[in-house]
Amino acid sequence: MAAGKHILGKGNSQRVFGTAKVGDRGQIVIPKEARAFFGIEPGDTLLILGKSETGLIVTKPETLNNLANLYYITQRYSDAEQMYVESLEIRRKLSKDNPQVYEPDIVSLYFSLVSLYDITSAYSKSYVLTEEMLPIIKGMYEREPERNKEDYSITIGSHSFCCMFNKEFTKAEQYAREGIEVDPTQTFIYSNLASSLLFQGKYNDAEKIYKQYKTELKD
Repeated sequence: MAAGKHILGKGNSQRVFGTAKVGDRGQIVIPKEARAFFGIEPGDTLLILGKSETGLIVTKPETLNNLANLYYITQRYSDAEQMYVESLEIRRKLSKDNPQVYEPDIVSLYFSLVSLYDITSAYSKSYVLTEEMLPIIKGMYEREPERNKEDYSITIGSHSFCCMFNKEFTKAEQYAREGIEVDPTQTFIYSNLASSLLFQGKYNDAEKIYKQYKTELKD
């Protein structure tokens, strides 16, 4: 039984791999065929879900994220938000023992949620979430600058826009300048910098940026 038995009437996606006996401490052994079929390796962390209608479900944490992505693509934004939040909480718990292993996944989920909030114009939520994410992605950048400079620059450069939305124009300027310093090739940040200067009444400084980067900003 290399890949389990198909369940009659359920197609090839649903299979039976056998049974598992619960030990004295509540542990179970997942059948070898099931581990091979789903790519479960020793040391993997599994997610235990449960509903009164369906009982327990054992799956990988990535499942929630994949479901959230599906909801996002099909514009079921409320459902996507719920799945992303649940997946993020799971990663946070897992990261307590080994933060650096799970930090890339956590940041990826933050990006997904921020994108969702931006596309639904929930800028206040986007602002709060990015503030939470910044210390994590900054730490990743400081440990591996070349690998993470683009993500860090884009994050703080984009966050400068959210700061303007919250009328924190000085903070917006600071984030924009830092984003440009980290990665000057992210030309969209110059627009945010110029706008933050305009809102502060620094018209000459804003004009210099617009003139210097007018081609890039026009694109």
